[in-house]
Amino acid sequence: MFTALKFYKIIFFSLVAMTAFSLNVLAAEITDINSLIEDARSYDGQQVTIRGEAIGEVLVRGENAWINIHDGTNAIGVWMTAKEATRVTAFGNYKNKGDILTVQGTFNRADPEHGGEADFHSISLMVSEKGFAVPEVVSSFKVMAAAVLSLSALTFAGFFLWRRGQTEGI
Repeated sequence: MFTALKFYKIIFFSLVAMTAFSLNVLAAEITDINSLIEDARSYDGQQVTIRGEAIGEVLVRGENAWINIHDGTNAIGVWMTAKEATRVTAFGNYKNKGDILTVQGTFNRADPEHGGEADFHSISLMVSEKGFAVPEVVSSFKVMAAAVLSLSALTFAGFFLWRRGQTEGI
């Protein structure tokens, strides 16, 4: 007999299985940047997909632009159209987490168009996650240490000024 509970179990396990298989496929498609750099000869001229945080700032060069992407292993410059680069709105730095980008393109071990440097030419760009401001948290220990050190510095300065006044009077 087919019950609602059996139906929900079938749906649940089907969704779990589909999710598990799709995650493995997506993970297999992403190439980390360090692998590109360490095994540059075998990746040279190959189409691959990279994923990482946009860092620094966009560098527009006429109708094209550079965006640096860092994936946790390394960073690489990605060459794309300036129009495509406008889709990236947040860049990582000390105060911000940059957009997470998934970029499909061609890796060049020594691109003669760009001075013989290793680079990545974008074919398609997808903003996977939007960037955000990183709140700055100062620990209470640092605040207390700054207060104690400031008070100590003022005490020593006062002592030396007082001492200088004493010696000038002699």
